[in-house]
Amino acid sequence: DGINSTIRANDVSDVTIQVRNCKLSDLYVVNFTHNYRKGYASGAPYAVQWHYANDSTIVDCRIRHRYGIAALSVIYAYRGSINRNLMQSSASEFALEFIDNCNGIDASNNTVSGGQGGNGVRIGQTQTLNLDNIVIEVGLTAICVSGDEPRGGNCSGISIRGAYVEQCKRVL
Repeated sequence: DGINSTIRANDVSDVTIQVRNCKLSDLYVVNFTHNYRKGYASGAPYAVQWHYANDSTIVDCRIRHRYGIAALSVIYAYRGSINRNLMQSSASEFALEFIDNCNGIDASNNTVSGGQGGNGVRIGQTQTLNLDNIVIEVGLTAICVSGDEPRGGNCSGISIRGAYVEQCKRVL
């Protein structure tokens, strides 16, 4: 818990070490120290970096970030669950991202907020992702499913049933 904190599960450049069966719950994580868009090297591009965290859970957390890539970044994580969380970004690229084989993840019942300058959810090269009953309130794009992302590729089996989206320039 705390202000200006970052939680990091693994580094994309080191695939030999993996976190498994980890659970974050009832946390309030805020990272407003990183000036990623202004070119400063201090801080972290994410409030929570959930990379290679297979079979892991994030539940009932509030995750906030400003000026970075994403409030919550999920990369190469299989069979996890990310439920009942609030992800907020302010001038970040996206509030929530699933990149590079985030297969079999249940990310239902979350709220994503990005303010007037924010985007919602970015998905690239991911299969079988459940975003059912998600609430998205952002100023720009709600959900971006794309092979054009820097680490993107083909996506399939993305479920967004029961989504509530408002205030967006582009929904999908």
